[in-house]
Amino acid sequence: MRKFIPMSECKDGYLYLIVAHHAHVGICRENGRVFMTNRDKFGRRYLFDEYHHDSSSILGTVQPLREIEKAPQFETEETTLRYLSDKGKETQDEMESIIQELIDR
Repeated sequence: MRKFIPMSECKDGYLYLIVAHHAHVGICRENGRVFMTNRDKFGRRYLFDEYHHDSSSILGTVQPLREIEKAPQFETEETTLRYLSDKGKETQDEMESIIQELIDR
């Protein structure tokens, strides 16, 4: 069984591979409580916060799988969105493999 990283071990400003409703990469914020993700809805792309599973039994949708890297500081929302989109594409194959592993259990 795959282990998820508890909220207490997540580091602010780092990019993580995550299992979540709307993304599979996110930047940790607020002491691991929140992950900033890239969301597409009705053709609009925007930054979206999802909460760590440990932070709320109702709103907690993120389960971090592994730390990827320290995320750079961004000057604009557009550069943040581009970074998250690029990293999402880079980790697509790994995430598909993890999803298949979870389905096969």
